Amino acid sequence: MLSIDDYYTYQDLEDLCLGSRMTISRKVKRGEFPPPRTFSKSHNAMKLWEKELIHGYMKDYLPEDRWRNRYMTKRRFG
Repeated sequence: MLSIDDYYTYQDLEDLCLGSRMTISRKVKRGEFPPPRTFSKSHNAMKLWEKELIHGYMKDYLPEDRWRNRYMTKRRFG
C-alpha cells in the first residue's frame, strides 16, 4: 500500500527542476507529463504524483548528460 511518502507534490517537482507549477500543468494537459492522482473530486484537491512514475519519466525523457556519461562511469572508488 502506498503512503504519502511515495508521492511528490508540485513543490517536490519544482525542487527536482521539472518546471514550475504552471509548466507542469501545461505539460499534463498536452500529454507530455504523467497525470497526477487526486483522492477526492473537489476542484482544489491536492494533486500527487507517484515517485516511481516520476523517476521513470526522468529516466526516459530528460536529456542525457554527456559529461557524466563520459567521466563518471569510468571512475572507480576503493
